Amino acid sequence: MNWTCSEGHYDNGTITCKVPHLSPGQYDPDGNLQYNVDVALNGQQFTGKPLVFRFYDIRLERIEPGFASSEGGASINIRGKGIYDSAIKRVKFSCDGGEREVTADWDRKQRCLTCIVPPLTWLWGGEEVPEEKLNAVKANPIKMAITFNNQEWIPAQDFRYHDHTVTRIAYAHNFMGESAEPEVRETEWLAEQPEEGVPEDITEEELQKKEEEKQKVAEAETEESTTISKRKGYRLFLCGTNFLKSDQLVARFSWDGQITKTTSCIYKNLGMLATAIPDMGAEVPEGEHLLTVEVSLNGQQFSAQNIQFLYKSVDPNLTEEELKKMDEEDAKGAKKPAGKKK
Repeated sequence: MNWTCSEGHYDNGTITCKVPHLSPGQYDPDGNLQYNVDVALNGQQFTGKPLVFRFYDIRLERIEPGFASSEGGASINIRGKGIYDSAIKRVKFSCDGGEREVTADWDRKQRCLTCIVPPLTWLWGGEEVPEEKLNAVKANPIKMAITFNNQEWIPAQDFRYHDHTVTRIAYAHNFMGESAEPEVRETEWLAEQPEEGVPEDITEEELQKKEEEKQKVAEAETEESTTISKRKGYRLFLCGTNFLKSDQLVARFSWDGQITKTTSCIYKNLGMLATAIPDMGAEVPEGEHLLTVEVSLNGQQFSAQNIQFLYKSVDPNLTEEELKKMDEEDAKGAKKPAGKKK
C-alpha cells in the first residue's frame, strides 16, 4: 500500500495537518483520487479505521464568454476537468487596482461553474475611478482564480472587460439586388474587410482633407438611413468602435420599446459589422417606422447608443412580384440623393 504522511498537531480534541502534495507520477489525474486518512499517535500504529478523503486535480480550460462589458452583469461559464460542486465556490477577479470575489454556482447539466461578472469599478471597492485608469485596465487581461475551500486559489484563463459602441448605420447597397457574380458577392459579404490605413507619406493637410471627406460620406449615409426606408432582408453595415470577432455577435432591432427581434452579425473589422434587417412581424403596423439597433458581442450585453434607421413594414400577403417591384423602387430611391424627412 502506498502511504503519504503528514505531520499533525493536536489541540483540544482535534488533530490538524497540512494536506500533502502529490507529485506527478503519484496519481492518475483522470482516475480516482480518493484516499484513506488514518492517524498514528506514535508514528507507527494507526487506528485501522480510516476516514475517506479525496484529492481534486482541477484543470481550468476556458471561460465562455471570455469578455464582458465594464458595467458587469454578464453570466460566464468556467469549464475544465475535475471541476465539482462544493459548499464553497468563489471566483476572484483581480487587477493592479484591486480585486473582487463573487460566489459561483454549479451547473449540473453542463458540469461547469457559472458566475455573474462584477462591474469593473467593484475591483476598487465601488469607489469612483478615473477614466484613464479604467481604460488602462481594459487594455490588459484581468486575472481570474477560483477556490473550493477558501484556502487554495486555482488560476483560470485571463478575462477582459471590453466596451464597444454603435455610432451609425449605412445601407449595404452593393450587396443587394441582382449580381453578375452572386457567389463572389456573397463571399465578399461574409469576409472580413481590412480597415482603411493611413499612408506613411501623407501630410497633415492631406490627412485632414481625407478625414473631412470620410465625415461627409458618413453624414450622407446616416441621413439616407433615417430618410429612406428599407424592409426586411435589406442588408446593413453597423459602424462603431471596438467590435470583436465573436461567435455570439448579435444585433437587436426594437420598435417603440414593444417589439424586439435579434439577428446574427458578420464581423468585418474593428469598426464595422454586417447584418440584415429581420422581419419585425405583423405587430408592427404597415408603413415607415424608426427602429433602434444595438449590438452585443457576447449575446448578453448590448450597446446603448440608440442608433436608428427607417424601417418599412409591408403587407405580409404581398406576392413575390409585388415585393420585387417594391425592391426595384427602393433601388431607384437609393440612387437618388437623400431628401429631407417630413
